[in-house]
Amino acid sequence: MFKVFQTLTALKTFVLGFGFWSPFVFFILQILQVVIAPIPGGPLTILGGLIFGWWKGFLLSASGEILGSCLGFLLTRRIGQSFVRRFDQRGWTRQLTHLKPEKLNFVLFMIFILPGFPDDLACLAVGLTAMSFSTFLKLCLAGRLPGFLFNSLIGAGIVSDNPMTAVKFLAVYLGLIALLYRLFHKRTQLIIKKHQQNSGK
Repeated sequence: MFKVFQTLTALKTFVLGFGFWSPFVFFILQILQVVIAPIPGGPLTILGGLIFGWWKGFLLSASGEILGSCLGFLLTRRIGQSFVRRFDQRGWTRQLTHLKPEKLNFVLFMIFILPGFPDDLACLAVGLTAMSFSTFLKLCLAGRLPGFLFNSLIGAGIVSDNPMTAVKFLAVYLGLIALLYRLFHKRTQLIIKKHQQNSGK
């Protein structure tokens, strides 16, 4: 079933196959890809820009993924660790739940803003911590919205008359990510590693 989600072409065909309901189906997919997590979020957000244009694609992606993130957080808080365990193959849940509150806020924001971290899984995992829903929502909005916007712009640039639009947005996005990665990635990894070692003692 999930083979349809492996390429942008297959995803595009699947979403457009619903005709008038395509935006609604895309919105639901964005929610499900956080909670169920079989669908890569980045390509799906790019697809939204490609199909619906950058602003509509951004609204659909951002609203769907933020709603999915909140739903995942609340479901974990309600159901408990069993809900997260099936997705967590590398022990991220344990690492995040052992962080002190002030460090957890920083690490979660970095997970959201930097590539290479399991941001959807983090939404579920922090539901097991004492973090308030309002704090989670603020970090989620601040950390995830920039990526949704740039991916939507990249998607829209792919089908525009001027391909340089996509190139420019991609260059700006990668530049910002590279700067943040250089500044904070090592610190984030050190915090997680330190607390993983402490929790194992």
